Amino acid sequence: MATSDGKQFNIVVNYGYPYENLQTGERFEAIKLRVKAPIPPEVKGRTLVISRADCRNRTEQPATTIRGNAVDLEIELQAQSAVSITVK
Repeated sequence: MATSDGKQFNIVVNYGYPYENLQTGERFEAIKLRVKAPIPPEVKGRTLVISRADCRNRTEQPATTIRGNAVDLEIELQAQSAVSITVK
């Protein structure tokens, strides 16, 4: 899900229970995501904050600066957790 209120742009991704391939028995405890999204023109800032949460913890990575007018990241997401990508 992606939202923008004019001051910041936020993308939230949630990965629920691990996916399991019933034919092979392979279980996916984590997924890799490639997040590519244009930043809305009304969002003037380019400070990127990535937050992660699960049922026990919430962590926020140090803020970084992005160049250009788009978010382009690759992240890994563990099962039963969520990540929030915010540009402000």
